[in-house]
Amino acid sequence: MTICIGDQEGAKKYIIPREFACYFSPVLKAAFNSNFIEGQTQNYRFTDTNEKAGCLLIQWLLTQKVGIYLPDDKGENLLLCQLYVLADHLLIPKLKNEVLALVDSIHNLTNLTPTYCIEYVWKNTMAGSGLRRLFLTYCALRLRPTYMAEYLGQFPKEMLVEFAVFVAENFVKLDRGRKHGNKHWSLKDYQEPEEE
Repeated sequence: MTICIGDQEGAKKYIIPREFACYFSPVLKAAFNSNFIEGQTQNYRFTDTNEKAGCLLIQWLLTQKVGIYLPDDKGENLLLCQLYVLADHLLIPKLKNEVLALVDSIHNLTNLTPTYCIEYVWKNTMAGSGLRRLFLTYCALRLRPTYMAEYLGQFPKEMLVEFAVFVAENFVKLDRGRKHGNKHWSLKDYQEPEEE
């Protein structure tokens, strides 16, 4: 089967074993086993992502590993967010969880909150997603109190509302987290159950 990344003319095409794609993604399994165009042609096209994220998806489908280098060069976090969105679209919780772990590793290595990713994350994920909740935690624990006011343009309105609710619901836990480090937060709080 063929997975195409990009528009018609400049699309990158990747031929991968059907069994890999269908095993990990119920969306691809349904598409390739249907009477729809994907089932008839054995082609699946992603037009709403970039080539690098698509390559990481293909790599993961074949190896179950994301080949990205740490720490962040101010591009890897956004690329990982794009990969998370692809994994969400394809209903692959194992890949989403790996992406969350990588984003968290970068965050822990650099001690920086990648606020440049926030607009993309809020535009492309649903309320309550693990990636959103992880960014809310980073903003609450790591940003200086005036940062959001100083850089208001980086924060979508929906994110600010979710942030206010998050802080109100987690005030005690956040206070402890600021005083004693992140001992009160676990990556598992953001990850999804994986089915085998």
